[in-house]
Amino acid sequence: MTMCELNGDDTSMDVIEIAISQLNALWRNVGRMNTLYPQCDGLLEDLQSLIRCIESQLERILCHRCGKPPKISAEILVEWWMSAHLKKTGSNARHKSEDVAQNFESFVHDCEDGMCTYDGGVVKVDDVLRFITGCSSVPPGGFDARFSIGFTEERKYPTVSTCTFEVVLPLHLKNYNTFKDIMIESIVSGPGFG
Repeated sequence: MTMCELNGDDTSMDVIEIAISQLNALWRNVGRMNTLYPQCDGLLEDLQSLIRCIESQLERILCHRCGKPPKISAEILVEWWMSAHLKKTGSNARHKSEDVAQNFESFVHDCEDGMCTYDGGVVKVDDVLRFITGCSSVPPGGFDARFSIGFTEERKYPTVSTCTFEVVLPLHLKNYNTFKDIMIESIVSGPGFG
């Protein structure tokens, strides 16, 4: 498994290989426990998920230490989208929230493709990340939480909580072009706290 180039430092590569080997051994043991103790199935699945997460975080940390922090992409940002707090199933608000959530995902991909322009430049995925988290790049250890999307009928512009990584999107933004314009304006005019 290639994690990153370590500037020819064989010792660092050995450390990575040992860490991955230990994680893989733990993974195999959890699998054995699952067959021996089926009553712990949910707990063991959670443990396996945690091991995968640790392996992913280890890769991010080590790649940062060798000078190559992970590059944020639309795919990664959308993957971090934990949940959308959609409205009640079957309601008009549910359909609106699904449309607005889809608009958000499309917007992130358009930012990556350089299609979110304004008079002063282009909104990039890094700018969306900064809007949501307050960080313009992924920290060395990654983020402690994923972000969530909520919806409101009471606001004209999107709002964010950079502490909880929650984006609240107005439900009236069903039209993608309107959504895109409002998101660009929000991101450009609100790069920091205030």
